[in-house]
Amino acid sequence: SLDHDGTIGRNHHYRNRKLHVHASQNGHQSGAHFVFCLGMWRILVNESGEQGYVGLTPNFPAKIIPIKFGTHVGSGKSFIAQSGAYMAELGDVDVGCNLDLSLTTCCCAGLGLCRQKLSGSDDSIAFLSAGGTIVYKHLNDGEVITVDSGSVVGFEDSVGLGITFNGRVFGCCTCCFGGEGCFSTTLKGPGKVYMQSMSFSRFKAAVAQTIEDRGDGSGADVNVA
Repeated sequence: SLDHDGTIGRNHHYRNRKLHVHASQNGHQSGAHFVFCLGMWRILVNESGEQGYVGLTPNFPAKIIPIKFGTHVGSGKSFIAQSGAYMAELGDVDVGCNLDLSLTTCCCAGLGLCRQKLSGSDDSIAFLSAGGTIVYKHLNDGEVITVDSGSVVGFEDSVGLGITFNGRVFGCCTCCFGGEGCFSTTLKGPGKVYMQSMSFSRFKAAVAQTIEDRGDGSGADVNVA
């Protein structure tokens, strides 16, 4: 629900007539390059004196993770999220762009070159979309967790992103036949991290495989967007 003068940004599925829609661009405070990374958004504003309601939904079967600044993200810290994770916000949240300039993590850690950077004042909330089971972990200083490269949703900017080679014991056999490829992602504390069991790319691959397995190849021409 939205109190008077409350605002919430982006994908809306239902709203009542008390809420007015405005169009804007993500990252408009910092220039046009954020438009390339994050695209357009909608802002819903409650301009009445009564409480209003809005229903939100991700654009694929997913769970919604509320990230409250000052609680789930430490005061003064930013949250680095995978591209496309941001769904909506409530309060003072700045959606920006974070570039990974390390060749190894950019190519092999699963988050790519351009990640989303979320910053906000305490008590502001950013809503992220992620698939499958969501796992939250608070890493102590120096503590390392190893994650499948497609399973990282996001982490505090105090967390170090790295990779580890999967073939330390059986070498190339593990890389080729272990099902996890050559590298896995490592996250080193201190800081909070969020992980998912079913990324959007993995969801698309599972649906496409199910369609293809249903017999006579009739699903071969189906495009899972």
